[in-house]
Amino acid sequence: MSSISLNFLEIFNIGIAFVDGDLRIIHTNSAALTIIDQGDVIRSVDERLTCHSSSEQRQLRATVRSAIGNRSPRCEYLSLGHSGMNRTLLALVRSHPEGHRDMAGLIIAPAEAGSIPPSPHLRHWLGLTPTETDIACRIASGRSAEETAHEMGIRVGTVRTHLKHIYVKTGVGSQAQLTAKVVRAHLLLPNEIIPPNN
Repeated sequence: MSSISLNFLEIFNIGIAFVDGDLRIIHTNSAALTIIDQGDVIRSVDERLTCHSSSEQRQLRATVRSAIGNRSPRCEYLSLGHSGMNRTLLALVRSHPEGHRDMAGLIIAPAEAGSIPPSPHLRHWLGLTPTETDIACRIASGRSAEETAHEMGIRVGTVRTHLKHIYVKTGVGSQAQLTAKVVRAHLLLPNEIIPPNN
């Protein structure tokens, strides 16, 4: 990567890291380095991204390798850690060839409960109603349909009906795809810009 590209990554408040298929860290911006250095959920061991849980480690490695093998742009979402600790959202942006070395770009962000607020910006971007945006954000923050219903004081069936409408409007087919879309928009959408509805 050129020094101009690396300097550009520093303007983001979110963590951006590039790793190879063995999770060897190729580059991080300072925001990612801060999260990794905290080591709550993901850390660096021998210059490789390492999760505290071996199952999460396997999942992360498999997801990165899959992205590197599939050269088309994609976004995957992983929520690392459990509810008793600070979780970390990892959104795999795409694979990127660097000379003879393949690598994947990751967006790394802390994820406390309720960390994705149902902002008007996100609502306009996704083309959802305020209630649909609230539900989408709760699901993307790791809550189940049942937890969302309880928190909002509505029935689980109502949440599921809203989710069906949300899927149609956003062009997704599952909670995992919805989560990836909401997280990506939340992390990358500047707060001061409200794009027009499509």
